[in-house]
Amino acid sequence: MKNVESSIYFHTFELSTTRKHKNKIMKKATIATVKSFIKKNADNLLINVTSSFDGMTDCCESRNDGFSKAVPSRNHGVFVSQDDRTFGIRGAWFVGQSRDYIQPFEQHGLNGFVVSNSCGRFILAIEN
Repeated sequence: MKNVESSIYFHTFELSTTRKHKNKIMKKATIATVKSFIKKNADNLLINVTSSFDGMTDCCESRNDGFSKAVPSRNHGVFVSQDDRTFGIRGAWFVGQSRDYIQPFEQHGLNGFVVSNSCGRFILAIEN
């Protein structure tokens, strides 16, 4: 029985560090993956904020604003800034320190990432 337990542990570990996507095994998406995605697609980036933190109720509340063109959060137009938790995108908020849960997103002709954390949930995507 000991072999079965170690086999289950190994299989669980393997699933937690990789994702299966269209019959391909790919590495888990990270903040670096999302930063690179933002830099490469700054002109075509869309955002959909599906929930955000509300201080009045002290929890995340559903919003679902729909997809709109990502707008820089600062006037200088630089999308990725090292000192900014929004990475320069209005409506996005990254908690950092491995507390952002990132998943690939592919739906309705859009590709990108879903980011969930204690501040809310949003989708960054581009059209195919």
